[in-house]
Amino acid sequence: MPDSSAFTSAQNIYATFPEYNYSVIENEYRTLQYVYNNYQFEQNPNADGNARLHYIPVYVGNGNYIVSVTATQIWTPAGMITATRNSNTIVLDGSIFDDYYVGNK
Repeated sequence: MPDSSAFTSAQNIYATFPEYNYSVIENEYRTLQYVYNNYQFEQNPNADGNARLHYIPVYVGNGNYIVSVTATQIWTPAGMITATRNSNTIVLDGSIFDDYYVGNK
């Protein structure tokens, strides 16, 4: 392993999603921020308390859901390195409509 002075840490990390065909078009991917020694989603202004999360659209059907994360602009003496990894498989089963009920009877 080369000495840590021989390369930089990743300058840009982002997540792409299957509902957008893993696109890197603006508003179809999420930039990750370095927070508390981890990379996390940016705060979502549409989430309760600005939570760091990604909403899966209602139209995404049952089945496997895999997020792809890319770390780029890792500079070395030989040039720039980009690395892409897929998340563990998340199995979607059901929808928000399965949880719908009328609370007052």
